[in-house]
Amino acid sequence: MKTLFILQNTYFFITVIQSGHTGFLQQPGYICEAGDLKSTVFNNPSATVIILYQQLFKNGTKFSGPLIMSHDKIEIREQLLRNVNFHPFCCFIGKFWLFVYGISISSDEQLYYAGPDKKNSIVKMYQDFELKYTYIGNDPND
Repeated sequence: MKTLFILQNTYFFITVIQSGHTGFLQQPGYICEAGDLKSTVFNNPSATVIILYQQLFKNGTKFSGPLIMSHDKIEIREQLLRNVNFHPFCCFIGKFWLFVYGISISSDEQLYYAGPDKKNSIVKMYQDFELKYTYIGNDPND
Protein backbone atom coordinates (compact mmCIF):
# COMPACT_ATOMS: atom_id res chain seq x y z
CA MET A 1 0.00 0.00 0.00
CA LYS A 2 1.24 3.47 -0.85
CA THR A 3 -0.26 6.71 0.47
CA LEU A 4 0.30 10.24 -0.84
CA PHE A 5 -0.12 13.32 1.34
CA ILE A 6 1.03 16.93 1.05
CA LEU A 7 2.75 18.94 3.79
CA GLN A 8 4.05 22.45 3.13
CA ASN A 9 3.47 22.01 -0.62
CA THR A 10 5.72 18.93 -0.61
CA TYR A 11 4.55 15.50 -1.76
CA PHE A 12 5.20 12.73 0.77
CA PHE A 13 4.70 9.05 0.01
CA ILE A 14 4.45 6.40 2.72
CA THR A 15 4.91 2.84 1.50
CA VAL A 16 3.90 -0.11 3.67
CA ILE A 17 6.19 -3.07 3.14
CA GLN A 18 5.48 -6.66 4.08
CA SER A 19 8.07 -7.08 6.82
CA GLY A 20 9.81 -4.22 8.50
CA HIS A 21 12.21 -6.10 10.70
CA THR A 22 13.98 -9.42 10.58
CA GLY A 23 12.30 -11.81 13.01
CA PHE A 24 9.04 -9.83 13.22
CA LEU A 25 7.12 -11.19 10.26
CA GLN A 26 3.72 -10.05 11.56
CA GLN A 27 4.69 -6.38 11.75
CA PRO A 28 4.77 -4.23 8.63
CA GLY A 29 7.52 -1.73 7.89
CA TYR A 30 7.11 1.83 6.64
CA ILE A 31 9.23 3.91 4.26
CA CYS A 32 8.62 7.59 3.52
CA GLU A 33 9.80 9.46 0.42
CA ALA A 34 9.74 13.18 -0.31
CA GLY A 35 11.63 14.83 -3.13
CA ASP A 36 15.04 13.18 -3.37
CA LEU A 37 14.96 11.92 0.23
CA LYS A 38 13.96 8.42 1.31
CA SER A 39 13.78 7.19 4.88
CA THR A 40 15.04 3.88 6.16
CA VAL A 41 12.49 1.25 7.22
CA PHE A 42 10.64 2.11 10.44
CA ASN A 43 8.21 -0.02 12.46
CA ASN A 44 5.55 2.71 12.50
CA PRO A 45 4.36 5.34 10.03
CA SER A 46 4.71 8.25 12.47
CA ALA A 47 8.47 7.78 12.91
CA THR A 48 9.15 7.60 9.19
CA VAL A 49 7.15 10.79 8.48
CA ILE A 50 8.61 12.72 11.42
CA ILE A 51 12.23 11.90 10.58
CA LEU A 52 11.89 12.84 6.92
CA TYR A 53 9.85 15.98 7.63
CA GLN A 54 12.40 17.18 10.19
CA GLN A 55 15.25 16.58 7.74
CA LEU A 56 13.49 18.53 4.99
CA PHE A 57 12.27 21.49 7.03
CA LYS A 58 14.89 21.56 9.83
CA ASN A 59 12.38 21.73 12.70
CA GLY A 60 10.93 19.56 15.47
CA THR A 61 7.38 19.19 14.14
CA LYS A 62 5.75 15.81 14.79
CA PHE A 63 2.87 14.08 12.98
CA SER A 64 0.69 11.03 13.49
CA GLY A 65 1.41 8.63 10.63
CA PRO A 66 -1.93 6.76 10.83
CA LEU A 67 -3.85 10.05 10.70
CA ILE A 68 -1.80 11.28 7.75
CA MET A 69 -2.53 7.96 6.03
CA SER A 70 -6.28 8.61 6.64
CA HIS A 71 -6.77 5.56 8.86
CA ASP A 72 -9.19 7.66 10.91
CA LYS A 73 -11.65 7.78 7.97
CA ILE A 74 -14.29 5.06 7.84
CA GLU A 75 -14.16 4.84 4.01
CA ILE A 76 -10.42 4.17 4.06
CA ARG A 77 -10.70 1.52 6.80
CA GLU A 78 -13.54 -0.20 4.92
CA GLN A 79 -11.49 -0.32 1.72
CA LEU A 80 -8.41 -1.63 3.52
CA LEU A 81 -10.41 -4.39 5.22
CA ARG A 82 -12.55 -5.44 2.24
CA ASN A 83 -12.21 -9.21 1.64
CA VAL A 84 -10.01 -9.58 4.74
CA ASN A 85 -11.23 -12.41 6.99
CA PHE A 86 -9.23 -11.29 10.02
CA HIS A 87 -7.39 -8.12 10.88
CA PRO A 88 -5.27 -7.34 13.93
CA PHE A 89 -6.96 -5.44 16.72
CA CYS A 90 -6.17 -3.94 20.11
CA CYS A 91 -8.13 -3.90 23.32
CA PHE A 92 -7.48 -2.61 26.81
CA ILE A 93 -7.53 -5.22 29.61
CA GLY A 94 -6.88 -3.85 33.08
CA LYS A 95 -3.70 -1.81 32.72
CA PHE A 96 -2.54 -3.60 29.56
CA TRP A 97 -3.09 -2.99 25.86
CA LEU A 98 -3.60 -6.33 24.16
CA PHE A 99 -2.66 -6.54 20.47
CA VAL A 100 -4.13 -9.60 18.73
CA TYR A 101 -2.43 -10.32 15.41
CA GLY A 102 -3.60 -13.86 14.78
CA ILE A 103 -5.99 -16.58 15.90
CA SER A 104 -5.61 -20.27 15.08
CA ILE A 105 -8.43 -22.81 15.03
CA SER A 106 -8.85 -26.53 14.57
CA SER A 107 -11.71 -28.87 13.82
CA ASP A 108 -11.58 -30.44 17.30
CA GLU A 109 -14.83 -29.51 19.02
CA GLN A 110 -13.67 -30.97 22.38
CA LEU A 111 -10.85 -28.40 22.43
CA TYR A 112 -13.27 -25.62 21.45
CA TYR A 113 -11.41 -25.39 18.13
CA ALA A 114 -8.25 -24.20 19.96
CA GLY A 115 -5.66 -25.43 17.46
CA PRO A 116 -4.70 -28.38 15.27
CA ASP A 117 -3.60 -31.46 17.26
CA LYS A 118 -3.22 -29.41 20.44
CA LYS A 119 -3.70 -30.93 23.86
CA ASN A 120 -4.19 -27.50 25.40
CA SER A 121 -4.71 -23.82 24.64
CA ILE A 122 -1.81 -21.40 24.49
CA VAL A 123 -1.65 -17.61 24.78
CA LYS A 124 1.71 -15.95 24.11
CA MET A 125 2.37 -12.41 25.35
CA TYR A 126 5.02 -10.19 23.82
CA GLN A 127 6.45 -6.90 25.00
CA ASP A 128 8.62 -4.82 22.68
CA PHE A 129 8.55 -7.72 20.19
CA GLU A 130 10.05 -10.11 22.73
CA LEU A 131 8.16 -13.13 24.09
CA LYS A 132 7.60 -12.40 27.80
CA TYR A 133 4.98 -14.95 28.92
CA THR A 134 3.37 -18.12 27.67
CA TYR A 135 0.11 -19.23 29.32
CA ILE A 136 -1.04 -22.82 28.81
CA GLY A 137 -4.46 -24.13 29.83
CA ASN A 138 -6.47 -27.29 29.31
CA ASP A 139 -9.03 -25.40 27.23
CA PRO A 140 -9.53 -21.82 25.97
CA ASN A 141 -11.43 -20.85 29.14
CA ASP A 142 -8.33 -21.60 31.25
